Amino acid sequence: MIELARFIASNSSEKGAKIILFGIPYDATSSFRSMSRNGMKMVRLISEDAIEEFSFAQKSGLEDVPFFDAGDMELMVGDPTVMIQKVGDELVKPLFENRIAVAVGGEHLVSLPLIKHALKNAPNLTVLQLDAHADLRLAYAGQSLSHASVMKLSLDAGVKKLVQLGIRSGDKDEFEMRKNDKRIIPANSIQEAVDSLEEGGQIYLTVDIDYFDPSVVPGTGTPESGGAKFSDFIALITLLKKKKVRFVGADITELAPELDSSGRSTVFAAQILRELLIGINETFNR
Repeated sequence: MIELARFIASNSSEKGAKIILFGIPYDATSSFRSMSRNGMKMVRLISEDAIEEFSFAQKSGLEDVPFFDAGDMELMVGDPTVMIQKVGDELVKPLFENRIAVAVGGEHLVSLPLIKHALKNAPNLTVLQLDAHADLRLAYAGQSLSHASVMKLSLDAGVKKLVQLGIRSGDKDEFEMRKNDKRIIPANSIQEAVDSLEEGGQIYLTVDIDYFDPSVVPGTGTPESGGAKFSDFIALITLLKKKKVRFVGADITELAPELDSSGRSTVFAAQILRELLIGINETFNR
């Protein structure tokens, strides 16, 4: 890991941590605009000055969350096979043993090795995907290992239930796959998504930042109009806690800070990460 300035309120070491936060700086298969490799680095830098550690929405703060920001994985932007292997190798190191891994990308393909790792501990895992795009393509531009294919690849890896929320873009084949593949549950609302989850079940939450409307988060590679707001994410976290789900892992992907000179996209992503960490922690303490 490359040690950098830590996310606000991170423990000073991994001792006692139940959650390991880290960055995956990789964006080689981005299909429109890249630059998401610097997502976590910029979230860290902005967190100390731009956000509070306390969440009014959840009435709790990061200082009560036993998490450690371990830095960024050392990756070259190149062959996606190498990235997937290297992230997978990192996740089996003692740092992650009996802990929840929470990653910030990077493009959405970085979710694949994380989901594969989660499946080892939770073979009946449900993946809850917040996204503008279906990400079910067989390949994109001749590349089967693509951020546009990450959910198809996750199903191929053994995911038995994929709940998709916020999807509003994809090709005809993806549309048909969502309609016909019984493993995929297209949810038209937050309530519908949560209702499709098993009470107390194990979930992996993957948040592509383009799930949110580009009026809120313009700093992403493939923006799509008609997305969610911050209040929608809070509503989701609240319902997930009521459902008593158990988080096996989570990620936030596709933030591209350099594509938003105002910096508001990075601030927004830092706030989403705060709410996610607090929400995960509260599932430990029921």
